[in-house]
Order: sequence, then structure tokens, then C-alpha cells
Amino acid sequence: MARDFSPVTNFQNILDLNDNSGQGRANKTVSMALDLHRTLKGHMMRDERLYRLQFTKPSLFADMRAITLPTARNAVLFIANALTTEMPTCTMHPRSDEDKALENAENLSNFLESTWYFLQSGRKRSVIRDAVWHGLVRGAFIFRVILDKDFLTKKPKLPVKPKLLDDSIIATLSAEERANYLDLLDQYEIDKETYDTSTASWEKKNKNQFPIRIQARDPIYVYWDNAEDPEWVVEVYPRKWYEVERMYGKKL
Repeated sequence: MARDFSPVTNFQNILDLNDNSGQGRANKTVSMALDLHRTLKGHMMRDERLYRLQFTKPSLFADMRAITLPTARNAVLFIANALTTEMPTCTMHPRSDEDKALENAENLSNFLESTWYFLQSGRKRSVIRDAVWHGLVRGAFIFRVILDKDFLTKKPKLPVKPKLLDDSIIATLSAEERANYLDLLDQYEIDKETYDTSTASWEKKNKNQFPIRIQARDPIYVYWDNAEDPEWVVEVYPRKWYEVERMYGKKL
């Protein structure tokens, strides 16, 4: 079912463009984004209606019935299927002809290909296929790279080993000091055993984890300045109030 993007154009009616606070500057940026992309988003909506065969059929005689051929949709799906049969190939060009530069470029190429494969494995939706569909229907595709700093749990901290004392020094300690020293050694052994167990569990849990996620964002909801190197990007989605309240709660 086609998504209706028209509510986004009404956002400007609720933006206070005279506010000079941080929120006011954000409002002005959103308003500027809406102005810059209004025509472009209109073309995207028109192309999607063509893909979904939701265009107006020509008027015919009373005894004739128009048949809508799925040519537009089939063309997109055919190309998308042809382009997404395999994982993408990543090739990094070496910075020079030196052996070290060639080796670094090859290693980085292998790393990027492995990263793509890892990020896509186990997912129900293909990021590449979504991006190809956006490129064919929207005329643009956008990837969002997310670094999840809290994705990996902290590695257990190695306990500090107490300083070992010579027998001659231990002999000079009082009974209480000697008992405290021996308790300190025993506690270290306990902490060391706990550390070994926790570290093994940590390594098993995080062995196949990756703190980077890549998403294919729908360009119809993404706005950017028209510079060659954009300084800002804004994502705008029509939401119900209760959805916004559930997402942000007391931050509103």
C-alpha cells in the first residue's frame, strides 16, 4: 500500500520560526528542508504511484474496460532481482604502488566485504535490496551508518594482584596483620577465578557482535541541503501524538 507523504507538508504550520533558541534553530532547519525538497518529494510520490499502478486510466467507450499492465512494477522488480543476487563487492584503491599500500587496500577491501556480509546475515530484509528499490523508484538511495556505543558490554576488569611479601617480612607482622594479608591473597584468588569465568562468558557473548549497523533510509522522508558536501540531514516522519509521547515520554 502506498504511503501518504502529504501530512509532512503541514509541519511548517506548527513550527515557530521566530524562536531563536536551539529548538527555534532546529525548526528553521526543518522548514528550510521542506522548502528545498518539496518539488523533489512530489516527483518521488508520482513515481511510486506509477510503480504501484495507481495512476489514472484513460477514458474509454462504455463497452470497453481498461486493463492495467504491471509493466512499471515488473521493470523495477526485474532490475532489483538482477542487482541483488549476490552480496556487493567492495574494492579499495591503494594510495600508492608500494607493497604496503597494496596490502592495506586488499585487507580493507576484505574487511568491508566481510562487514557487509556480517551486517546482512540473519536479517529478514536485505539492506541492499531496499537501497536498490529506493534508487529505482525514488531516484536516490541513502545509507545511515549507526555506531552503537552501548552495544558491546564492558570487559570484566582484571583484579589487582597484591604485592607478595618475603617470609622475613611476614615474620615481623602481628597476628592480625598476617591474617589480613592472607585474607587479601585469598580474596585475590577468588576474584581471579571470577574474572576468568566472567571473561570467558564475555568473549562468548560478544564473539559475533558488531557495534555498527547500516540502514537503508527511504529518501522520501530524508531532507538534506543541496550542497555538494551536505552540512545537515533531517528525517521527517508523520507521527500520531501518542506515538511521539511513547517514544520520548518526559523529554517532551
